[in-house]
Amino acid sequence: MTRALRVVLPGMLARLVLVALLLLNVGVAAAQDQKATTVQAAARAWLTAADRLDGNASWKSAGARFRGAIDAGRWTEQLRAARTPWGAVQQRASTSTRFADGLPDGTKGEFAHVQYRTAFERHAEGHESLTLEHEPDGGWRVVGYFVR
Repeated sequence: MTRALRVVLPGMLARLVLVALLLLNVGVAAAQDQKATTVQAAARAWLTAADRLDGNASWKSAGARFRGAIDAGRWTEQLRAARTPWGAVQQRASTSTRFADGLPDGTKGEFAHVQYRTAFERHAEGHESLTLEHEPDGGWRVVGYFVR
């Protein structure tokens, strides 16, 4: 009987270790999913103002880097020029969310890039890309927007 325990215990121990590792991975994945969920919610909140062509509201809710690069009046003009010809959003689906510790120009920080496949009233195959920055107050805010 003692010999049987020696054979069973190593197998049980291996299974317990495997289960523990799987549970740890689930915890890590859940933490990553929460971060992506938070970023996507911030992006969608910003897009709500952009969808209304409300340049002032989208400018005010954007990140400091965005507001420092363009004034509210110029942003409103550019937003309306880019979005008005395509009409209202009919459908929008997130296609990816990626995180980076810097921008292509070498700027360091905590950034997220969110991409959407967007169907507009008069442009069925649209794509939107948003770059968000994790700001000192803990919020994620849009610092870049590109639509095509």
